[in-house]
Amino acid sequence: MTLRFSVARFYCYTQRGGYTGLLENIPCILDVNEIIEEIWKIRLVNGDELIILGATGEVIGHDFNNIYNNDNIEESSRIGWLPLNNLIDTNVELHVDNVKKEQLRIDWITYIRSKPLLFTQNNNKEYILPSRIDNSPIFLINKVITENESYPNSIHKSITFESNPLEYIYSARYVLSSVEPFTISGSLQPKPHWKVARILSFKHSLLESVESIKLPGEKVFGKMLNENICFVQTPSRGVFVLKVTGQIIGNEDDGINFMWQMILGCGYYGEVITDTENDKSFQNTRLEYFKDKLWI
Repeated sequence: MTLRFSVARFYCYTQRGGYTGLLENIPCILDVNEIIEEIWKIRLVNGDELIILGATGEVIGHDFNNIYNNDNIEESSRIGWLPLNNLIDTNVELHVDNVKKEQLRIDWITYIRSKPLLFTQNNNKEYILPSRIDNSPIFLINKVITENESYPNSIHKSITFESNPLEYIYSARYVLSSVEPFTISGSLQPKPHWKVARILSFKHSLLESVESIKLPGEKVFGKMLNENICFVQTPSRGVFVLKVTGQIIGNEDDGINFMWQMILGCGYYGEVITDTENDKSFQNTRLEYFKDKLWI
């Protein structure tokens, strides 16, 4: 879970451009615990506590104790970052630095209070197997509302947890990472005559729904996918996504962003680099790339 949070935050930092000292901005994690099913609390070395979505690592709130200490909730919080539907969009303002010590959004508070706690300060810590984190059903996908019977929860009905757990999990991760802005994190913006919603629900474009998905090790365009990449086919396009967070790193027309090729050690279409001579040349290219970026 610490890896997922760090990768998700790193992804958002890179979309803003500029790399000098980039890794210094990734917060050091002191402790992590699952507080309710699929919702985790991360404690940073500076004492801050963040509440994150287990499926994608996205920040939804700050300060877990406030969830149960305040019943007078009127304003929705502005917390977390915008999920990016496009690979790089300079017109999108990211809110990764706007994680404020404010009350968690009302729909999230209502949802979390309705669930049994898995962890409190007085509980003994339980070691959670990584396989349980990666291979468990993502129930929050049921909060994604679509009006098309072929795509319940924005995933084609042919993709089910029962028939292929990993296909369903990675599809759900992609959907949750690419919902419309501010439906998972950030401010709810109700119209003047609406009340602030207490029922958790996420919006996702039908055109970006999962029609099919290729997993790491499967072939896309005749080439085997890198172990860290999935390929999602939607009704409108095909996109390459990070397996661990579901965030988009490329598309079928433009291939994978060069930076992510260098980081993941993959080719233009996410393929594994296998030929010895090509691999040597590729590693030299990576070395020069990272020297130039001065990330540390």
